[in-house]
Amino acid sequence: MRGIHRADGGTHVFFVAHAGAGGNATCQFTVEGMQPELWDPVTGTMRELSDFRFENGKTVVPRKFAPAQSWFVVFRKKAAQPQEPRPNFTEHQPVAKLTGP
Repeated sequence: MRGIHRADGGTHVFFVAHAGAGGNATCQFTVEGMQPELWDPVTGTMRELSDFRFENGKTVVPRKFAPAQSWFVVFRKKAAQPQEPRPNFTEHQPVAKLTGP
């Protein structure tokens, strides 16, 4: 796992890359009181994360990585953490099994 942090005014941008086979990770960011957003550099999508907590001056976020995947985690605004956070990543379930051509 590798990462880099840049700050511009009140915005904090973290680039986090997983060099291995992928899997789950709990990431800690040196920001507290701000809303984490997940930016995907491949698809260009951006979304707020709801499953996070503040701990000892840091923001702790559970994350999933595909093999060699990377993300931007951006903090731009004050956090509004919901009472019942939803998972940051949904589990994909097969819809149908293809057995032929």
